[in-house]
Amino acid sequence: MRNGIQNNRFDRIISMKTTLRAVLVCSLSLNCMAGGGPLGQESQKMKRTMNSEKLKLQVTLTATGNKLRMAYAAENKSGRDVYLLDAPYRLLNGYPTGDSILGYTIVERDMLTLLRGVLRIPEGLQVEIPEMPYARLLLAGQKRQGVVESSMPLAFNNPYDWVDHEQVYKVRKVRLRIGYVFMSQLAPQPESVNMDGEMVYRVTYRQVIDVQQFAETPFQDFSITLVQKP
Repeated sequence: MRNGIQNNRFDRIISMKTTLRAVLVCSLSLNCMAGGGPLGQESQKMKRTMNSEKLKLQVTLTATGNKLRMAYAAENKSGRDVYLLDAPYRLLNGYPTGDSILGYTIVERDMLTLLRGVLRIPEGLQVEIPEMPYARLLLAGQKRQGVVESSMPLAFNNPYDWVDHEQVYKVRKVRLRIGYVFMSQLAPQPESVNMDGEMVYRVTYRQVIDVQQFAETPFQDFSITLVQKP
C-alpha cells in the first residue's frame, strides 16, 4: 500500500496507432449527455454545439506529428461564480508553476477520459497527500481560457491506479472532462496563490470531492493504444 503520491507521476504510456492529423472542435455544456461521433484522422473536423444555462466551454484539440495541443475557453452563464479545477501545477525552486500535462487518464473498456479536475481516491486506498490542482475563479458572465500541450507519445497519468505487470489496451473513443465547483459550495473560501502571474486558489480534497461537477465532451471515435507499465 502506498502512503503518499508524488505530484504529476506518470505510470503509463500511450502510443498512437497512426499519425495524428485531426482537429476536433466541440462546444460543451455542464451536465451534457455523452454521445459519439466520427472523428477522422486526416484533417477532418467535427463541430457540436449544446445549449446550457450554466457554463459554456469550447474546446479545440489539434494533433499533428509528435505534438498535441488543446485550447479551451469557458464562459460562465450560470449567474453564480464558479471555480474551475483545471490548473495542475508543480513546484520549481519551491514556487508553484503551471504544468501543461494533458490531464489524468481514465480507461473504461475501450473508452478514454482525459480529466482536468480532482480524482476520487479509490475506496480502501490510504493516501497521505491527495493529488490536487489549483482552482481558477470564473465569475458570473466572464470568460477564461486554458491551453494544454504535450509531446507524443502521451504519458498516461493516474496516480491511484497501477498494475504488477504490463498491460496493453486498445482505446477507440476519447473525451475531455473538466471539473468545477460553485463558489458558494466552499466554506471557508480557499486561499489565493500567485502562479506564473495569475491568481489561483488552493482548494482541499475534502472541500471539493463531494461537490465537484463536470463539463465534458461526448465520446469521439479515436483509436489509441495504451501501454500500462508496472
